[in-house]
Amino acid sequence: MTPVQVSQRLKVSRQTLSYWRSRNTGPLSFALGHTVRYPAAELEQWISDQMRETARGGVSA
Repeated sequence: MTPVQVSQRLKVSRQTLSYWRSRNTGPLSFALGHTVRYPAAELEQWISDQMRETARGGVSA
């Protein structure tokens, strides 16, 4: 996926994605020539991980 597609999916700016890359945080990305790409499956896994790690609320036992 391109940074534009990922920024639209996550509702964050491309600058935020760039910042995350510079800090080695955020979804997995890689260089393909002179472009940045995000594997779709890795992005979905990152979203799932974020939900699990940061979820609040829900039903308590």
